[in-house]
Amino acid sequence: MNPSTNGRERSRRSFISTLVRLDMWALIGCLYVITFLPLKAQYAFGRVLVRVAAYLFKRRTQVLRINLEICFPNLSEADRAELARKNIDSYGEMFMEHVNLYLGKSNRIIARGNIENPEVLQEAIDIGRGCLIAGIHFTSLDTAASIVKNAGFDFASITRKQRNPVLDYLADRYRRNTFGSTKIFDLKSIVTAVRELAPRRLNLWLAVDQDMGRRKYPSTVFVNFFNQPASTVTSIARIAARIPREPTPIVLMSHHRDPNTKGTTVRFDRVDNLPTGNWEQDAQTMNNLIEERIEEHPEQWFWVHRRFKSIEKLGDIDPYQARVWPRNVL
Repeated sequence: MNPSTNGRERSRRSFISTLVRLDMWALIGCLYVITFLPLKAQYAFGRVLVRVAAYLFKRRTQVLRINLEICFPNLSEADRAELARKNIDSYGEMFMEHVNLYLGKSNRIIARGNIENPEVLQEAIDIGRGCLIAGIHFTSLDTAASIVKNAGFDFASITRKQRNPVLDYLADRYRRNTFGSTKIFDLKSIVTAVRELAPRRLNLWLAVDQDMGRRKYPSTVFVNFFNQPASTVTSIARIAARIPREPTPIVLMSHHRDPNTKGTTVRFDRVDNLPTGNWEQDAQTMNNLIEERIEEHPEQWFWVHRRFKSIEKLGDIDPYQARVWPRNVL
């Protein structure tokens, strides 16, 4: 390909990228107007919007239904379908909460929230070695983080960069405005985060409930999640054990959105039996705790993630390829 062709190709891609960004900003402007509506109307709008998206874009909805079939085999098909519908509605409510949080209308969302047992987190922080906060991907995640910060707790977080540059800018701006001087680490810079944990007595949030792929042992191990083998990160236990004589305290953070008031309740549980040095055992312990929290509010967990994509067993078949759902998944 000659230089002039390369130049035209770069110009074409730049033009398309500019159009996409302009479209995104126009959409965000429309959503900003919607934030002036009562929250009840906003949640209703969000549910309808995500239901339409779920109908048009089948892939994620199919992942959701397959995950429910794997994790809740004893439920009837009708019950799983109802759980799937509730989960989709929960994404709609999450969407409108994100719109409010990212566009500077967070006060109404935070005011509806509360922390059930803040003393658990405070006791872990008071030990003075920093604190590891194990997060769970419930749909009220960003709302819960804002509630915790509003209550006076400082912590850093490890996040993933968004593919869409406009969304990445808004998410990054919101998180930095929310957490102030506390650092936001990209997923790729986890080593840097760990290095700063001890000297700064940093309270660090990171999620441990997703399939991060097959990584070199002991970064990931295969242990059960809802009685099925799943690739599970060992980061929490391994970070906590970096100073064997003084392990960093671990707190499990869970949260749920009340179906009636839409207020978010945050809960902390101290994890006292980690780390043990047995990474498989520690990962299984974390999965068991996460399962307990998910079973309390299964309609609000991120079932659209391919939790079993790095499957090792389960018939050695990718479950997301092996199962085919009808088009009327809703």
